Amino acid sequence: MVVAAGALVDLEDERTDLTEGGVRVQVIDGDPDRLAVLARLYAQLESGERLVADRYAMGIGMHRTGPAAIWKQYVGPPPLPSDPIEQKLFLAQYRVRRRDVEDAVDQMLGRDPEQHRPPGLAWETLICRLANAGIEVTERQLIGLPFRCEFSAPLRAELAP
Repeated sequence: MVVAAGALVDLEDERTDLTEGGVRVQVIDGDPDRLAVLARLYAQLESGERLVADRYAMGIGMHRTGPAAIWKQYVGPPPLPSDPIEQKLFLAQYRVRRRDVEDAVDQMLGRDPEQHRPPGLAWETLICRLANAGIEVTERQLIGLPFRCEFSAPLRAELAP
């Protein structure tokens, strides 16, 4: 029985093996103002075993700085300044954070009802991995499980503290 799910989140780089039909797929084209992340999903079983999907479930291109780096909404600390001019300056200096990446992953998986739900959710690789292990599970069941994003060291280094 599956008791939790999660995502192993890493930076896309030239060493990343993300292919479709043998052709390399890039989330972004090397734009230094953009951050590309990839996520591989996993399921934690009641036995303690972790089953990891054999392919990336999603690739997400994000802005590194400015208000566009905020995926869903700003969540402090520090709190947003109340003065509109100070707020604009604060947001211009914003750097993408762990929360922004987690919000992006949640959106791709349909885990956040406050965000736009994509027409196709990114659970397929994990559902296939579980089916190969004889475990039948639905997207709805996976969405309802406790969920955790685990970030690689290179990605943690890229994110604002």
